[in-house]
Amino acid sequence: LYGMNSQGGSARGVLFSYDPTDGAYQVRVNFESDNGGGMWPFASLVQGANGRLYGTTRSGGTNNSGTLFEYDITREIYTKKVDFIDITSPSENMVLASNGRLYGLTQYGGAENVGGIFEYDPSTNSFSKKIDFQAIYGRPNGALIQLPNGKLYGVANTSSVSFGKAILFEYDPASNTFAKKVDFNPVVEGNVPSGTLLYSEGKIYGLMRYGGG
Repeated sequence: LYGMNSQGGSARGVLFSYDPTDGAYQVRVNFESDNGGGMWPFASLVQGANGRLYGTTRSGGTNNSGTLFEYDITREIYTKKVDFIDITSPSENMVLASNGRLYGLTQYGGAENVGGIFEYDPSTNSFSKKIDFQAIYGRPNGALIQLPNGKLYGVANTSSVSFGKAILFEYDPASNTFAKKVDFNPVVEGNVPSGTLLYSEGKIYGLMRYGGG
């Protein structure tokens, strides 16, 4: 098993492994504050089609705006792949899409400083920003999921817990198009979505941290 802690270790979090057969726990990577490799990982790891692990750090890197990294579990090698600079502070899980590329969200930066959607292709080591979020929709909050139709879905909310509204959105990697699908009524349907959405039997399920009837 592989996972991360957002704090502790020798500096700003660790990537660790745990062997259930013998109970062996081992720190594989220490995220340092001064080596440019990133620090404070808040999201989960995702395994790419090549078997390597990928993740993000919320801060650190060349621009101190977060990084995207690769960890080769066979060779035990950590490699920073991307320094975030335009859309910044990734803190949600990336998703491995059916096209073999990784998609993720940031909470800051972009045209209106409310984050965006990015794409990373491990096979070509290419990174690109795909969508700038608009302030009227708020910041993305929670990880993307992919449905059988090939499209990605996620949630976002405005900054005010009391008066803001959450949305559910759709992103189509094939056409690079974004669409708002649901406006949640915070009084009745809840507000401030959290965690990862779940797809089951044709429907999407999720949780709200506040609101509801």
